[in-house]
Amino acid sequence: MSDALAYIRNDCAALTLMGSKKWWNKPHLIRFGVDVCDLTRKQALTLYQECTQALGKVNHEVALRRSGEEQETYFSNSAFSTANASKGFSK
Repeated sequence: MSDALAYIRNDCAALTLMGSKKWWNKPHLIRFGVDVCDLTRKQALTLYQECTQALGKVNHEVALRRSGEEQETYFSNSAFSTANASKGFSK
């Protein structure tokens, strides 16, 4: 299991957006979509929603993966695994 985090606390954005590398909130991102990307407000809101849904799915998948890895680590290090390995039992 890896202890690596998907983000670095107090990190800044890698790319400049609207003249800054800070993390922008929803209203600023919608404005960027309308002003710079020539989207309608409705299109920008739809795309924002799609991104937040995708991030939610990824977050869920990462949580499931980490949970599975934690269980796998527990069982591979447990007394059951050690005691029963010589008897031919597997996880």
